[in-house]
Amino acid sequence: MRSMAELCVGDWHRLNRLLEAGLTLGADARAALLQRLPAIQSDLLPLLQRPLSPQAEQILFSVSAKPKAAAGRAPSRAARCAR
Repeated sequence: MRSMAELCVGDWHRLNRLLEAGLTLGADARAALLQRLPAIQSDLLPLLQRPLSPQAEQILFSVSAKPKAAAGRAPSRAARCAR
């Protein structure tokens, strides 16, 4: 298994494209995407599994559901870091 530190620029581009595609899908479709990942992309599978997991979706939803700062007021440091 390759670590993120071992990725070259081309690998990062491939990973980004797959993550962008996967994050637009529902949980079942993301699981199917990972299962039918072409052999040429299989080296990225371990790096895709965690951010495209159902648990990651729950975390993403809970963070994105946090209330925004009131209009005209800058968000606090804690609010900025929670995004």
